[in-house]
Amino acid sequence: MTQTASRTSPRRIRWLVACGVALAIGSAAVALGSKHTVPPRVVLSRAALQGATSFPFSDYDLLLRRFVDAEGRGLVDYRGLRRERAALDRVLAFVAQAGPSSRPELYPTENHRKAFFIAAYNASVWRNVIDRAPRSDIGPVRLSFFYSTRYVIDGAEINLKDLEDHRVRAAFRDARVHFALNCASAGCPRLPNEAFTPERLDAQLDREARRFCNEARNVRVDPAARRVVLSKIFDWYAQDFAETERSLGRADGDRITFINRYRAEGDQIPRGYTVDFVDYDWSINAQRPTGQPPSS
Repeated sequence: MTQTASRTSPRRIRWLVACGVALAIGSAAVALGSKHTVPPRVVLSRAALQGATSFPFSDYDLLLRRFVDAEGRGLVDYRGLRRERAALDRVLAFVAQAGPSSRPELYPTENHRKAFFIAAYNASVWRNVIDRAPRSDIGPVRLSFFYSTRYVIDGAEINLKDLEDHRVRAAFRDARVHFALNCASAGCPRLPNEAFTPERLDAQLDREARRFCNEARNVRVDPAARRVVLSKIFDWYAQDFAETERSLGRADGDRITFINRYRAEGDQIPRGYTVDFVDYDWSINAQRPTGQPPSS
């Protein structure tokens, strides 16, 4: 038996290795979910595309004012949006067909392009949520939500993670965008009930950075313990905040100097404090009907 095993072991080893590789690939595929592209539900006519003179920020603004609460909590009426999704579908048709690559004349400045991709990300997240409804938590479907599911953005098929990393973060090198991109979770920056627009973008991004950096849920300072507890966003994207600070002239800049930029003089975080991070809250940022948990 030993001799037989010895004679066949090379073949068995190759077979076992092949099986192991196949199983590993299969397991990864199951974990990630099968990759697929979700086509736009509405396709703009040639006449509509040729007649367009700008991105429909005003139409998207109306959507945000209608379905995001006006109290500043950033909670979304996904159920209402799902029932009346036609306006969202029209915005996403424009996202798919008339972005900065396909219609560059509509996006003459960096702020036009930045505002487009912020809208493209947030509107695609909304579609992702209502297509999966009902959901109370993004956490269990994160891989499928951000990696496996692709959308048509400016003529290209792309998932939400690559949209964030390549079309927004790498393209603009502006850490303030982290407070504008909203992944439909309670741990996200609060979604304002207005569109980010090219004309007002810098003021809007500064406003959202200031709001995020002054909320106790995101930045909690404990002077007695010489400790600060931060949102996980400051952990995941630490390099982005450091790069933005260096671009603004702070050679020693990091996430703490970035946060302090948006906090009052009396609320500055001293150097040398221990930095910890709060667990990210993946529960959905949905408005809740009376007596019910938040859900899409």
